[in-house]
Amino acid sequence: MAEITLTSNGKSSKLLFTGDIGRVRDSQIAPGKVVHSGPTEGEECDLLVMESTYGNRLHPHTDPRPELAELVRNTLQRGGSVIVPSFAVERTQKFLFLLKELMETGQVPRVPVHTDSPMAIKAVQIFLKHTEEFSSETKALIQKYGSPLDWPNFYFDATQDESKKINESKYPAIIVSSSGMVTGGRVLHHLMQRLPDPKNLVLFIGFQAPGTRGFTIKSGASEVKIFGQQVPIRAQVAALEQFSDHADTPELLEWLHTFKRAPKETYLVHGEPPAAAQLRDAMVKALGWDVQVAAYREKAQVG
Repeated sequence: MAEITLTSNGKSSKLLFTGDIGRVRDSQIAPGKVVHSGPTEGEECDLLVMESTYGNRLHPHTDPRPELAELVRNTLQRGGSVIVPSFAVERTQKFLFLLKELMETGQVPRVPVHTDSPMAIKAVQIFLKHTEEFSSETKALIQKYGSPLDWPNFYFDATQDESKKINESKYPAIIVSSSGMVTGGRVLHHLMQRLPDPKNLVLFIGFQAPGTRGFTIKSGASEVKIFGQQVPIRAQVAALEQFSDHADTPELLEWLHTFKRAPKETYLVHGEPPAAAQLRDAMVKALGWDVQVAAYREKAQVG
């Protein structure tokens, strides 16, 4: 978040720009958290500019582990591979930690796990330099099993040659690769090869925006265009919605209730119009604040 204080004629005004707001600090609601996340309580400002991405959606509060384990087990038992399009930062790391936990507890068979995203690999390396930010869950896992970079059967495929070798293997594997919405990146090569085979599973763990390849695949289409070719979709397609890192409406309201005082004005940005409008109505009803959905190129007076 960015906080700006403007002092003019002896009077101070404070602007708070939220950026993306993380979920509440509750490992049961957002399982698999690698780092401490979520907004700090007790904020105060005169003008609040806030995201509204999940203003009209509610996160499932169920634990994704049982469903994830069953999906992976069934795919591996029929000789297929699991392809997971994943955002490179935070989402990939969260998913790897969950997989490790499921394998170590015997809920998922031990098969090769490939992280095929240079950015995700760099993010893992940076995460490991900042252990002070880890959740207690993550600290315990690393203390027990060591660094993810040293986990047996977990491969971090940084080079193109390493990436190509994944597709040469005919044995079941779990491939976590970017981009998360299948708009580009190395995941395209893996999907092009594996989408036509019904033994395989494509597992989405992130929001798929309309117009993206990920949305097309998730929506039940019979084919999708990759590298100019129509690729038939015969693989199983599944989605787990619990992995989102954006706070939903109840979580946003939970945070806003901790403000020391109401902002004089609040503007909602970033979300789609229906999401922003629904969040505005929820905030006005629950908090009684002056909340507006920001218009394109709208200017607001500070102070």
